Parts: sequence; structure tokens; C-alpha cells
Amino acid sequence: MRNVIKVYAPAVTTDSTGQETYSYDLTGIIYASYERDSFNKSEDGFIQASGQETVTFKTRYNNMIGYNHRLEFNGLMYRIIAVDNYYNLRHELRLKCVAVDL
Repeated sequence: MRNVIKVYAPAVTTDSTGQETYSYDLTGIIYASYERDSFNKSEDGFIQASGQETVTFKTRYNNMIGYNHRLEFNGLMYRIIAVDNYYNLRHELRLKCVAVDL
């Protein structure tokens, strides 16, 4: 687990007119391993991205991370699409994510 991942939680602020603004606030930093899931090879053997970038982060179990959170890694923001508590042992947490546009 060598990679530093920033964890963002959703936040809502209301201005004086009652207009709500949604954003993500930094809530913590975790260490995780990074594995890219979505790729394929061309006929020449070169790796090409296929559709959205899908990655899996493996980290120590943390019950504070859920589907509403966003993760930042290498300048890209990721949305969590699957949270896997490996064999329900509360030892390893696998977060499957897709890259989002800001």
C-alpha cells in the first residue's frame, strides 16, 4: 500500500438566499494499492483505454468510506461504484471506482 489517496466527503452549504451549493471536502488521507481494471490490447499489442477508466483501490478496512465519497489519485477524481469488505473480515477494503469529469 504505497499510494496516497485523498478521501472527499460530500458537503452542502446554503447562502443567504437559500441556494444550496454542493461540493466535496477533504476528510482524510489513506494508503492503498492501485490496480487499473479497464484496458485492452490492440492488434499490435499496445494497451488502449476502453471507455471509462475503472480502477480498484485496496486498503485497510475503514467503515467511514462509502458510496457517497470521492477519491483523488494522481490528480484524477474517482467515484466509488462498489465497496467490497473482503470476506466480511473487516481486514481489507476494495473500492472499485470510475474516473469522473470535473
